[in-house]
Amino acid sequence: MAGRRLRLIYDDTLGILAFDNTGRIFSYSAEHDEFWIGTFNEGLWIWDLHKTALYPIKGQDANFSNPIRAICRYDNETFLLGVDGGGVYSIGKDSKEARLLMSTDDSTDIYLRGNGIYALKTDVQGNIWIGSYSGGVSVAILPDYQTQILKHEKGNSQSIANNNINAIAENSDGRLWFATDDGISIYNSKQNEWTHRLKGSVVVTFCNGENGSIWAGTYGNGVFLLNADGKEIRHLSQEANILTTNYVFSITRDKDGDIWVGGHNGPLVLVDKNGRRKKTYDIKWVHSIETLANGTVSVATVNGFYIIDKVNDTLKNYASFTEFYHKNASAYIVSMLFNDDGTVWLGTEGGGLNLTNINLNKVLAEELIDFQSYCDKKQVQLKLELPAEDIFIRADKHIAGQSDIQRL
Repeated sequence: MAGRRLRLIYDDTLGILAFDNTGRIFSYSAEHDEFWIGTFNEGLWIWDLHKTALYPIKGQDANFSNPIRAICRYDNETFLLGVDGGGVYSIGKDSKEARLLMSTDDSTDIYLRGNGIYALKTDVQGNIWIGSYSGGVSVAILPDYQTQILKHEKGNSQSIANNNINAIAENSDGRLWFATDDGISIYNSKQNEWTHRLKGSVVVTFCNGENGSIWAGTYGNGVFLLNADGKEIRHLSQEANILTTNYVFSITRDKDGDIWVGGHNGPLVLVDKNGRRKKTYDIKWVHSIETLANGTVSVATVNGFYIIDKVNDTLKNYASFTEFYHKNASAYIVSMLFNDDGTVWLGTEGGGLNLTNINLNKVLAEELIDFQSYCDKKQVQLKLELPAEDIFIRADKHIAGQSDIQRL
């Protein structure tokens, strides 16, 4: 940088701006004690305003001989650097070391469509917007937490039992329970240790019980109650005249501690916390069971959903085949999400996502999402409500967010 004149201007909005003798802005920094200088072909330099010292950052590879056209802060510890022809780098504020974060090279964390980076900007959610010469505008959503992949390793008991995961639960001591097609795998993350239970059973669903215990529903072997260590406390089955089917798809614990058990070819069963049958309901082909704020229970079936008031011994069917016969909506309900205003989101088999009002007994939105444009099938399997009232819907092969659905 010898022989080059540098002119500095401070702007309240943009921070410190740097101009070379051509009058072109080539770098900026909002730091008051440091000035980060991105050059045309001499890399990235730091000017310490207190020590009046100028030095290059560490780890600059051959890409840094290209123009550095964008510098922005990612968080309190990290800066992002856009290199024309080199992609996006992350640089530690304290370490001053550069690491290639994303580029057209598929060995990086995030793949870009073009390396000619001209602009970088972060939004309030921490997403990174990248403007490039040949790849248009991209947005990178970085995970807030480290991601770990848990998969079965043949012959290794210290791995998950099977790669087909049907349900996940966390008990009171923080251990993670995984329902697989070959039993239950319990992961103690503190000790990095696996324990396996019910080997050979296809475990479909979980429900948290008392004192860290877990109720586990299976496909063909009924229901098991296991203590916090995974040891069997109780086994409920059709043969013991407790369940009406051994093929269990959903288990839910209500506010009184009673357990609701639903399957595909037997009536819904209510048992107490000790596993003794209290009552059966003539509701079959159950996919999911939800407890509601008023103490009632909702049950999703192949013919709409039911709301059961066990105190007053009443039940009512909603969104049935008869009700939906002349509407573009499916009565085959897989999952439900109840809102405070009396509306219910219904995830269906083959009918997309529907919204109905149980107070008005009216469908407000029929096939709200055209899943044909997202996946081969339109089976909505799961809905999750987030604090910001976002809704995420998992279909057979894709996940759709609120931006993908019609706003009502």
